[in-house]
Amino acid sequence: MHSEAPQFEEDMAAIQEALQDMANGDKGIPFEEFDRDFRERHRLPIDP
Repeated sequence: MHSEAPQFEEDMAAIQEALQDMANGDKGIPFEEFDRDFRERHRLPIDP
């Protein structure tokens, strides 16, 4: 078994969960909101 196998299984489970959420109507968050929060958390410049 490859050392990447546990990570692969975890990634696949997360993807399947996200797809199920989408099928149930969850639209997530707008990219602009994600981008702003991500940049703030990682102290990256905010594009004007």
